[in-house]
Amino acid sequence: MLIKKYGEILGVHIVGPSAAEIINEAATLMKMEITVDEVIKTIHGHPTYSEALFEACADVLGEALFIYLKKEKNRMKED
Repeated sequence: MLIKKYGEILGVHIVGPSAAEIINEAATLMKMEITVDEVIKTIHGHPTYSEALFEACADVLGEALFIYLKKEKNRMKED
């Protein structure tokens, strides 16, 4: 969840393996009022679970690298 006007992250929902690893980063980003634009300018290791948060932020901006299914669905809607 984010404020679209400012790109600030308001909250996250995380379910699955290593959710605790990801929620720590999300809590820090929210506390620091980091925007999704700023998140995608940071380095995230690959492959890691925390990279999922990076991908989610990149997806909001239409710049995700590893979320193919959603891009394919959007591409099909445009045709």
